[in-house]
Order: sequence, then structure tokens, then C-alpha cells
Amino acid sequence: MNVAPVPSNLPQGDWMMDSAALGRFVLPAFEVIPKRLPQCVCAMLCTPEGFNLCSIGVTVDQLGKIAALTSSLISLGEATVQAVHSGQHPSLDVLTLQSGDLTTVGIKVPHVNGHLLLLVTAQAAPLGAILTIARSTAERIKELLPRSAA
Repeated sequence: MNVAPVPSNLPQGDWMMDSAALGRFVLPAFEVIPKRLPQCVCAMLCTPEGFNLCSIGVTVDQLGKIAALTSSLISLGEATVQAVHSGQHPSLDVLTLQSGDLTTVGIKVPHVNGHLLLLVTAQAAPLGAILTIARSTAERIKELLPRSAA
């Protein structure tokens, strides 16, 4: 399990300090993914800007890359939805990718200040199972987050 690190030289209120606290705060909802989906290869919760909050199955040297790619994939999916539907449909909620027996699901997790991004990748698992677990995890994370600005 990787939670965003808290460097000792950062002042209070710094983004990294807040992201580490948020990563630890949502950890109980996040940790159930491999228990409910044994085929889970990796999972990550990150910001739309591509910063890791917490992850499972991702090596430390891959954290930044996967968080940035998750952000980019959701942004590209959003742009595609807007282009194909001429802006007449709601924004992207879920994105799926298939590569051989690997399936990746990306979900936007709404919260008071926008959204976070949840990425779940599993091997040889039915898409429906991955979607169900990703959606329920996103819902649990949403329930943990504040509902209004402080």
C-alpha cells in the first residue's frame, strides 16, 4: 500500500501534507479492493492533476507515471465524450480499457471541490466484477469525504 509521502520539511497546509492525510483517511475504503477482487493487479486513487493519494500494487518508481496517466486518460475520455456528443451529455463517469486479459476501470469520484480519480486494474476478471467493485469503492470514498466546504 502506497500513501502519498509526507516530507518532513513541508509547512502545514502544504498540498503534499493534505494529500497524505487524505490518502490515509480513505485507506479503509481503498484496502478492501484486493479482498473483494483477488485478481486486482493494482489500484490507485489520485487527483485530477495526476498526484497519487494512495495505491495498491504500484511500485514507488511507477507512482507518478501511473497517476499522471490516469489523469490524462480521464481527461482524454472527457474530451472524447464532449466531442462525440457535442457537449449535450453529462461528463464522463467511467472509462474502461482492455489489453489481453487485463482490464482497467477509471472512475471519477465526486467531492465538494471537484473529483478524485480511482483506477482499478485486474487480470482475468469479468468487467462486471471490476466495475461493481470500483463503483462501490468510489461510493464509499465519496461517503467518507466532506459534503460541503468548511
